[in-house]
Amino acid sequence: MEQHKVIVRGRQFLTQKGRYDRFWNRVNQGNWEPETYAVFEEYIDQDTLLVDFGAWIGPTALFGAQLAHQCLAFEPDHRAFEELEANVALNKDQDWAKRIKVFEQAIHATGEPISINSSGEGGDSMSSALFPNRPTQWTVQTRRLGDVIKEHRGDAKKVFVKIDIEGGEYDLLPAVADLMAQEDIVFSVEFHHRMLFRSLKQTAEDNPDWQETYKAKMKEITEALPWGRKMLTNTGTVLDRDGVVALISGNGEADTIIMA
Repeated sequence: MEQHKVIVRGRQFLTQKGRYDRFWNRVNQGNWEPETYAVFEEYIDQDTLLVDFGAWIGPTALFGAQLAHQCLAFEPDHRAFEELEANVALNKDQDWAKRIKVFEQAIHATGEPISINSSGEGGDSMSSALFPNRPTQWTVQTRRLGDVIKEHRGDAKKVFVKIDIEGGEYDLLPAVADLMAQEDIVFSVEFHHRMLFRSLKQTAEDNPDWQETYKAKMKEITEALPWGRKMLTNTGTVLDRDGVVALISGNGEADTIIMA
């Protein structure tokens, strides 16, 4: 099997060649989310349980496992999960690869099965639970975040939670407000406010008050955030309350907030 040797900030791992070649070339060139890798190095060490969801095809899990006590990689998109599993297997001879566990599951507030949808065949990192009218749809099992941490933390002194779930964070985070308030758990959350906005607008025929629903979700998540903790961008800029609110409801495609 042809392989890529991917090197990120002096750490390397193997991935299989094929559908994602252009992406892995970007990673090798340092052109894919260098800030994310810097954040991982700052907050993750051998005393840290890393919970990575959605892990997609492994760009953060394969790097983070080399830093962490253990890495749990959750990816509910079946096409992406197959690639993730194959990439982990390519590194099986590395000691750090033994610290990765992969799960074809999502993290959700209820722990009940949910539908994931894609405009294509899946695997493109854009699968989401927010768009029920997309042509491709499948049901996935979910876990509650608190249950996952309780089951797998063991003797890890710290936890780092990376959340990149294409808009699902607006439903999840209010349900884990207690975890966000814990100082030994760092959260890195990518907020896909435009995806939430578009999904509510697309269902406007069934919900004529969709703009009010959007405002209500923003209020709910604002109230759930751990305002007693430091919050900053993935480039290290410390945010005040107005700055956080602007990011979680902004006009860009996505913004990441670190809760440390």
